[in-house]
Formats: sequence, structure tokens, C-alpha cells
Amino acid sequence: MSRYFKEAVAAALAAAPESDKIRLFLTRLFEDPNCCVDHIWEGYLAKGQKDGSAERVDFIKNLVRVFCASMNAEDSAKILDIARSLKRIAAERYKSLSKVLANESVAAEEKLRLLERVGKSIRLIATFDKEKHVLQRWHIRSDRDGTRSRTAFMRAAANLFHRETGEWRDDWVVDLTNAAYPDAEATIDMARSARRGIRP
Repeated sequence: MSRYFKEAVAAALAAAPESDKIRLFLTRLFEDPNCCVDHIWEGYLAKGQKDGSAERVDFIKNLVRVFCASMNAEDSAKILDIARSLKRIAAERYKSLSKVLANESVAAEEKLRLLERVGKSIRLIATFDKEKHVLQRWHIRSDRDGTRSRTAFMRAAANLFHRETGEWRDDWVVDLTNAAYPDAEATIDMARSARRGIRP
């Protein structure tokens, strides 16, 4: 890694929150023997990116955001699972509600209480439905051998590079992923597969 980027990563490490995972990610970038950050930055410069210390610091911050998306993948999966469970519960309550409302022997107060409970479920589901597209963009269903976070990382990196350059840079995604997750080698096919959930 060039001296300039080492300074940017060192600044990010100094400002990093108390997260061992983020600090490990930054350390891996700092120590990456293939200097993937420098190679990616050269591609940015070829696209007209201004080169300065502030721009390099912003670039490292964006890479940290990519890594944070991978850390949030597990939480997204759990939230979406809970939402699916809530919808099942709401469907069951709808069935109960129709039976109770049609039953003349049930007191009006009991019918009102049931309506209130169903109403709470509907409001909760409506709130979730309004925001779920954000979670689904980064939701990775498959977690074979604990690969969910790495796949989310590749998807977030692909999204960043496409947004910044207008191109799908699967080669950059692979290089960055291999630096961040050195225990398992990423491939171009894996990067292409990971970005299938992105709609620019």
C-alpha cells in the first residue's frame, strides 16, 4: 500500500469505533501484499477522480461502509425472518377474527379487544413493508459455511464501484474481498453472482 493510503487507513483506524471487526478489516487493507486499494484507486483516477488526501480518506470511509453492510447482513436476515413470522401470525388472527365477529355469542368487548390486537399486527407489518426494500437489497438468504457476510460484502462493494464509476468492476470486488476475507478465495463468478440482487 502506498504511503498516502497508509496514512488514510491509519487515520481511519484512529477514528474507528470500538469494533474489533472493523479494526481487523482496516488492518488487512493496511497489510494487503497485493495493494488492492492502490490498484482500485488508480482505476478511479482513470475515471477522472480528483487525487488528494481528503479524497483518499473518503474512499477508505466508503470501504468501511461496505464492510459494515457485510456485518449487518446477519441482522437483516433475522429481521426479515421475524417479519415473515409476523405475517403468518397476522394471517392466523384474520381467520380467528372472522370467526369471532360472526359468532353472536361473543361479547362486543371481546370482539373489540381482538380487533385491537389484529390492528397492532397490521400497523407493525405496514411499517416494515415501507422499509423492507432497504433490507432486501442487502439480504442474503444463503449462508452456506458462513458465507452470508462475505457475499453481502461483495454486493456492497459492487454497488459502490458501480455508483462511483458507472461500471461493474467484478475484478475490483474480487481483489477487495480477498484482502478482507483472506481465508477463502473469491472469484469473478462469485462477484457476478453476489451483485444479482442489485438494481442500479
